[in-house]
Amino acid sequence: MSILKYLVNLKTLFYFFFSILFIWIGIYLFKHVDGSHGFILGDWLVNYHDGGFKRRGLSGSLFFILQDITGLKLKTLVYSGQMILYFAFFILLGRIIYKKTISLLFFTLILSPLTFIFYFNDVNIIGRKEIILFVIFAYFIYLNDRKEFKGIKEYSVYILLCTATFLHEIFIFYMPYFLIALYLFNKETKVKQYVFLFLSVLLPTFLIFFAGGLINEGESLVILSQRGVDFNSDKINIFDFTNTLLSSLDRYKSAPVSYSLYLVSLILGLLHFSYYLKTESRENFKILIKGFLFSLVYSLPLFVLVCDWGRWLQIHFILLLVILAAKLPLLTNGGNSSFKFFLKKKELVFLILLIPFFFTWRIYHFKFGFSLDGMFYFAIKKLLAII
Repeated sequence: MSILKYLVNLKTLFYFFFSILFIWIGIYLFKHVDGSHGFILGDWLVNYHDGGFKRRGLSGSLFFILQDITGLKLKTLVYSGQMILYFAFFILLGRIIYKKTISLLFFTLILSPLTFIFYFNDVNIIGRKEIILFVIFAYFIYLNDRKEFKGIKEYSVYILLCTATFLHEIFIFYMPYFLIALYLFNKETKVKQYVFLFLSVLLPTFLIFFAGGLINEGESLVILSQRGVDFNSDKINIFDFTNTLLSSLDRYKSAPVSYSLYLVSLILGLLHFSYYLKTESRENFKILIKGFLFSLVYSLPLFVLVCDWGRWLQIHFILLLVILAAKLPLLTNGGNSSFKFFLKKKELVFLILLIPFFFTWRIYHFKFGFSLDGMFYFAIKKLLAII
């Protein structure tokens, strides 16, 4: 019995999964950075050195300063910074659930193709700047869960949000999750905190929109080449990529079926998370489902302007998962993190069908909204090749 309890213990399952995921991310992130990926490396190297103030430019200039101080290669610095952020996110998530009781049903949220399995299914989302959003949001949830969102720690979140918006403007599109979480933890409307949270992102966004220059003012590729980074001339990179409303609409028109299938993945994700809420967090069902749908509608401009619909959906579901992690029931036995293993017959049948189903399909960050080439497909393909 003690061995069984160990095998199904939350610490064992949670840390094993995220250890494997961290290694996976590290391997593919190294390939992206070492291969000078035009978006995954390039996005972190947008800078103020070419043409002055612009959107996303703070990260590149910070890495330039670090290179001047340390003498290290830009690729080394960027890779190290990205891995530190992933490590911080996983540690914060672990801290949030450390003294909580996890059910197998909650663990299926982690295994969803719309949350963390996404990193296995589409390695091209590894290294994107939304990891900054995940870290700050997890820190925000961690503070609220411990009732420490006050004083210096509260203002540190505002400063982090404001600074991070100069790294990527994505924060403005996901701000509702901060407000929803704040209401859930306080059960009241704290207008001052709502205003500060929103303004910490809104003000820099307006500044970027009205005063910011182009990502590439003409010399970015030259500056980066002088600093040891060259992008493949035969592949598009962020410095020669221009995304306008018309160009996005053209992409949607060219692949209407592929993009419409994102609705299938969204519905599957909503059914999954709704079932979890109805089963284990009924008191939060209405506010979180309504909040999720509102946040989705609020972020629609992002879906219209940029074609990476899979990424945008993953961000929605991961932020919702982090909130749910904080709302897990506390341990009652005073021991270490435990795993709620015994289930009702109906729940067990549901999970026996659900978990394998996750490995039959996938969603891609770009263009392909639902595909039946999940992990089982590739496993069978490899097996047949061996036979």
